[in-house]
Amino acid sequence: MNDQKDAFRLTVAMVLFAGLFGMWTSGCQTPEQKVEKLTKKLQHKNPKVRVNAALALGQIGSEDAVPALRQALQDQNDWVRAAAALALDKIKEKSQP
Repeated sequence: MNDQKDAFRLTVAMVLFAGLFGMWTSGCQTPEQKVEKLTKKLQHKNPKVRVNAALALGQIGSEDAVPALRQALQDQNDWVRAAAALALDKIKEKSQP
């Protein structure tokens, strides 16, 4: 009976460790990696994803996102274009002293 409890405890501990390790490593992205990931999402087929990506890029404020956001100004969806414009405005504000 103790062997089963020990095996169960070990399994639970391993699953918890794997989950926590996964959450920790996924949160350890550099700002450049986040910008790269979000700029790719500006090409997503779902406009809601594109809107959220544009807004997130504006929050980050990286000038590396400017070319992709300028391209998003040509998007067929009004909301995506508006989000891209807002993001570009935020980036501009952050870059000014």
